[in-house]
Amino acid sequence: MATEADAAGACDLQQLEKLQQFNRTNMRRLENSRLEPEAIAAYRGMELSELKAMFEQGDSLAMIVYGMHFLFAAMGRNPELAVDYLYYQMPIREIKPNPKGVPGDADRYAREARRAFTEAAMRGRHAAFTFIGLTYDAEGKNAVDLFWLTQEAFDSLTDEQKFNVQPRIVYSQLAYRMDPNLLPVGSPNRKMFDENFAALGDHGKFMQWIEISFRTQMKAKGLSFPELPEVVYPDIEQSVIEACKEQGYSQWD
Repeated sequence: MATEADAAGACDLQQLEKLQQFNRTNMRRLENSRLEPEAIAAYRGMELSELKAMFEQGDSLAMIVYGMHFLFAAMGRNPELAVDYLYYQMPIREIKPNPKGVPGDADRYAREARRAFTEAAMRGRHAAFTFIGLTYDAEGKNAVDLFWLTQEAFDSLTDEQKFNVQPRIVYSQLAYRMDPNLLPVGSPNRKMFDENFAALGDHGKFMQWIEISFRTQMKAKGLSFPELPEVVYPDIEQSVIEACKEQGYSQWD
């Protein structure tokens, strides 16, 4: 006879469908801020001059593709693979700096990529925030190099805290600070972001400076950050989700 504890960890298909429906609704909510593969594919094969012209005309997706070309170049990778990466056809590990070294003008490439990603982020492309952080990775810069923390403060952090002050993680957090509704209320990711940066304590104050600077740049350009409607994550126990996965219900629509 099943106990109450057994039931708590059992796969509940009705609950799973509730989560599937939420995920579909949430994706529609984010369709104008995400990088939809079908939309990105339209930029495949475009010359850099074409992308730049579209960038200058305010096309936020062109800004991201243009920026990714320069980020790949800064990391010593083939810029022609930029759309493949954005189209989810290559893993993120492929855009780490080439171990054989990067070109001497990598910093210039990284700055141009950052300029493009920043413009896209100001127009509500949330993924662009993480890409901004990756441009600092391409330059080999950390929280100390960027004057976010002193060397002494950085050395005092735990390994987990040091991970959370990497530029790509910090700028992912900035997207959430610019629009908290990016992450559903009560979702595991929202809880994780809140907990990770709360754990930094006073060492996390630099996030306020970055946010103020970003909002100041937007104001100077006459831009306002488009806010998403709030949604609440469905009240489903993680144990139910894991139990469903164990039974083969891992491929959700």
